[in-house]
Amino acid sequence: MEFSFEYFEILKQVNKTPSYTVMWAAFGVPLLIAVFMLCTIVIPNKDIKLKVNTAIISILGITWILGFITTILFLFTGISGIKLLAIWCTLFVSVSIFYIFHSTEIAKLYENFPLKE
Repeated sequence: MEFSFEYFEILKQVNKTPSYTVMWAAFGVPLLIAVFMLCTIVIPNKDIKLKVNTAIISILGITWILGFITTILFLFTGISGIKLLAIWCTLFVSVSIFYIFHSTEIAKLYENFPLKE
C-alpha cells in the first residue's frame, strides 16, 4: 500500500492542476518576500534588521529564481503537481540550510560588492 496525498482538498487541487505550483513559484514567493520585509519594520536594531533582510532576500530570492525555472521545466514534462510541490519545498529547504551554514561568506560577498558610481 502506498502513501496517498489524496486526503487533503488543497493537495487534491494541486495534484489536478500542477500550474498552481508554478504560479506559487512565480508570484507567491515575491509576495512572501514583501510580507517578510514588512515584518522586519518592527526590529529596532539596524544591524539585526540588515542581517534579517539579507537572509530573507538571499534565501527567497534564490528559491524564487531556481524554483520558477525548475517548476516550469517539470510542468512541461508532465510531472504531477504534488511532485512539483515536493521539489519546490526541497529546493527551499536546501537553499535555507546552505545559507545558514554559509551566511558569513555570503555576507562578505555583499560587503565587497561595489555599488559605486
